[in-house]
Amino acid sequence: MLLCSSITTNGTTPQYTAQQDCYLTGSGNGGYVYGNFPVNWGSSRINNIKGAADSAAIFRGNVNYAFLRLATLRGKILRPAGFDALSDYTTAFAAYTQAEYYKRGYVGVFPYYIPGAALDWESFLKTIVQNSYAYLTDGTGITVTDATFKGILSPVKDVSGAIRRKYNFVTNFYKTNYNIDLQRIGNGSR
Repeated sequence: MLLCSSITTNGTTPQYTAQQDCYLTGSGNGGYVYGNFPVNWGSSRINNIKGAADSAAIFRGNVNYAFLRLATLRGKILRPAGFDALSDYTTAFAAYTQAEYYKRGYVGVFPYYIPGAALDWESFLKTIVQNSYAYLTDGTGITVTDATFKGILSPVKDVSGAIRRKYNFVTNFYKTNYNIDLQRIGNGSR
């Protein structure tokens, strides 16, 4: 684990945004260096992490997601085959709307394509460790067209129950096999 004062993405400009808390939070599979786990905030800047709204929570979610993603990319934690059976990854949509994605149980934003099971699994990991259960179940003030994670476990967005089934599958898998409570991480519990 490399505690970096700031991670740069282009070699010169320091990055302080939440997306650069850990280099592995990017969407590409090549976003890691063999045997290294570079993490932002490894300087006296850490004393000011609570200065911005929810910076500590964002940092916690990003680092935990990146660690779990690295374990998956490296084949240390394999996605169980049962997850792949929970969604249809082949049939095209009649219309690529957020409502249709939610109906099929997808939580990420995938413009005009159906995610594969691996990307879908990563989306659930990220959603769970970066958001509290209260936020994920809060259906107030949202609609089925809202592309945030707020309320994805509420009947407003999870009209078919597919998101809840996949959420339960992912959280139970990590609890049962690794004694990792993903939602506890998302809730910020110690």
